[in-house]
Amino acid sequence: MYRIRKSYVYLLCRALGTVYKSSETFHDYVDDTEFVEIQSVYEWLANLAVTSCDPDLGLRAYRNMHPAMLGALGYAVMSCATLGGALERLVNYYPLISSGSLLKLELHDHIVKIVSIEVTKKVPRVFIDAGLSILLALIRWLVPHYYVVPLGVELVYAPPGERGGLEEVFGRNLKFSAGHNVLVFSREICNYPLITASPKLDRLHADFLKVQLESSPTGFASSKIRRAVAQS
Repeated sequence: MYRIRKSYVYLLCRALGTVYKSSETFHDYVDDTEFVEIQSVYEWLANLAVTSCDPDLGLRAYRNMHPAMLGALGYAVMSCATLGGALERLVNYYPLISSGSLLKLELHDHIVKIVSIEVTKKVPRVFIDAGLSILLALIRWLVPHYYVVPLGVELVYAPPGERGGLEEVFGRNLKFSAGHNVLVFSREICNYPLITASPKLDRLHADFLKVQLESSPTGFASSKIRRAVAQS
């Protein structure tokens, strides 16, 4: 069973501008645990996109993102010295958020890729769009004195009939029916300094995240997935 942190789901849904009622299906999936089954969230979001008649629903997360959506991990990336360090921390500790996908950071000569590998089937477009929108918005939030523009974006789903919303957020260099969801940037962004950098907090955050990951059920599941991916 793959799970996702409940607090992230709540904040994601707020970012999408949804309004809940006690009778809504999503609440049937939520219990008193810290995590919720991710497939249930996928199904709920897919239904929401249909009932809202808005195929671009997930893109709303771009304008409503805040690092607090990622909980302790969001604050921990803020203390890193550079954007590259923040991305590395985000990738390494993303299992604290979800075991349903795996983030990889690929460094090449002139580009850097953030690759999202979905380990479950039938991930709805709304969730994919929201996840990549949050990543891009987070990057721009961390380095507001630069305007980071993706060199390209790869998406696993088929080309939609209307691309205007996607192009407004990610630019026009879009690739569909890709193997994984990918954000591509110039490698120079890794050297951008963070205005929120704090060496003392950075050390505290690093120690805290290690303890959290070791005790997290999603962290344990994701560690097995990482090993499987590395060996493939």
